[in-house]
Amino acid sequence: SAAEPAPLGRRQVPRLLGSARRSVGSERFARPRRAPGSMSVDSSARLRLQPRPPLCTKGPTPAEKAGTEGLLSLLAEESPVCSSMDLVARELVIQSLQRALRDWVAELALSKGLYATLAAAADAGGDLYISGSYRLGVAGPGADVDAICVTPRFVTSADFFDGMTARLRRIQK
Repeated sequence: SAAEPAPLGRRQVPRLLGSARRSVGSERFARPRRAPGSMSVDSSARLRLQPRPPLCTKGPTPAEKAGTEGLLSLLAEESPVCSSMDLVARELVIQSLQRALRDWVAELALSKGLYATLAAAADAGGDLYISGSYRLGVAGPGADVDAICVTPRFVTSADFFDGMTARLRRIQK
């Protein structure tokens, strides 16, 4: 009786299958070879993209136009935009906040001894960035303005929440 081959262990089977998968038909999927340093690729290997025709070339129907007008009127009713005076008032408040932040950072830098004079400390930094619905241009009449204060490294969070809030309270009055 001929000797039967020993059964394959679990670890040997995937390795054998993997090598078989790589060798079978690999010449069909081989990348085109090119000379070292050459940048050109065989023209048959290039991918050619063709523009597709539009899905529809007809204009909107009267029903679609009426639906669009109805949607626009609903949006105008439900989401009113700010008046120009409201926008000007918000811009003035933002400019006032920016000035207050820069002045406060300069005074803090002077009090910490980082600058000799207030004029020199005026360049210490402090920026106000606007985000949210106001920045996107979709703020309504009662919406707030989201602001992000960025300060130099020497300003701690305790400095900010103690000093800047006190300054804002003084400005508000």
